[in-house]
Amino acid sequence: RARRGRDDLRVIVTSATLDVERFAAYFNDCPVVSVPGRLHDVDIYHSKTKQVMTAHGPSTNAYVQDAVSLVLKLHRTQQA
Repeated sequence: RARRGRDDLRVIVTSATLDVERFAAYFNDCPVVSVPGRLHDVDIYHSKTKQVMTAHGPSTNAYVQDAVSLVLKLHRTQQA
């Protein structure tokens, strides 16, 4: 609908996990440009706070504060 009045409209989608063939097929075999990326080491940090999960996600909002606290701690202590 938006494209009817805008022939110059272009959309760029980036994702490390996108199923490119399925995405392109859904959009009438739209053109795809693949740009290889780089791999980066990933460190995993686990919260010491127990999170109770329900069918709708965490039972409290404490996980948000815990995540923010961990991010700030990492930001202060890790080298750039």
